[in-house]
Amino acid sequence: MVLHCEFQTNTSEKIPFRMADYRLRVYRRFPQKRMVQVVIYLRPTDSPLAYETAFRLENLECRFNVVRIWEVEPEVFLATPGLLPYAVLSRTDAPEGMLRQVVSRLEELPNSASKNDLIAATSILGGLTLEGDTIRRVIRSEMMRESVIYQEIEQQGELKQAQFLILRQLNRRVGNLSLELETQVKALPLVRLDDLGEALLDFERVGDLVLWLDADLS
Repeated sequence: MVLHCEFQTNTSEKIPFRMADYRLRVYRRFPQKRMVQVVIYLRPTDSPLAYETAFRLENLECRFNVVRIWEVEPEVFLATPGLLPYAVLSRTDAPEGMLRQVVSRLEELPNSASKNDLIAATSILGGLTLEGDTIRRVIRSEMMRESVIYQEIEQQGELKQAQFLILRQLNRRVGNLSLELETQVKALPLVRLDDLGEALLDFERVGDLVLWLDADLS
């Protein structure tokens, strides 16, 4: 069996076609396999699109299942450690209280990389219904920083900030860069961006940047 889960924060008229498209692609590859398709909506909405369960075109019909998480009782998620992060989005009148309950359950789990990642996932999903200050107040920062997921997000943030600063400095130092040069700079890892930040202090023209990049590639 092939299980296809489509997670969505918002509804879209394109979802039914997308599900049908995936179904036909899987059939082409695995014609003998049964397929179960589920669209999982994470953010509450009154849109009728959240209740669409089929794609129809003349004589073609492709049906799929829909889960609206805000309608699911929290006990469904609280019963399984791997599903705990979704409890924050479930049917509850007190999302902050539910977040505290989830964090309490997570803290009882044995220390492991998966525990840390579940904590990070709880923080990310909780952001769909709760303010950032609330999440930071309930989830201790040191718990978050132990997560591989959190570390990757943090590193991506550092990389984007470094790219922005370096490109801004280059544009002021040697003039506006071409799209090709800007793309090359954005492709540099964080450590090389740091090196470029020092090197550009000696640049006088765009050609100096080109030479530096060519040397970096050689």
